[in-house]
Amino acid sequence: LVVANIIADVLIFIYKDIEKVSKNRLILSGIIDKYKDKVIEKYSKNFKVVDSIEKNEWVTLILERV
Repeated sequence: LVVANIIADVLIFIYKDIEKVSKNRLILSGIIDKYKDKVIEKYSKNFKVVDSIEKNEWVTLILERV
């Protein structure tokens, strides 16, 4: 399980590092809603979104390895 509460640009920048250490599930938060799709696009190569939690302008994504 990898948990990261970092802004979208950093989550995208460190994708390769997160992908290497994640065995199954990711929880990514600290994402402003207008960047949600950008993060999903980057992570969709190896992960699928199983849940998305939104509160005000903030998003948390729960992903599983495919």
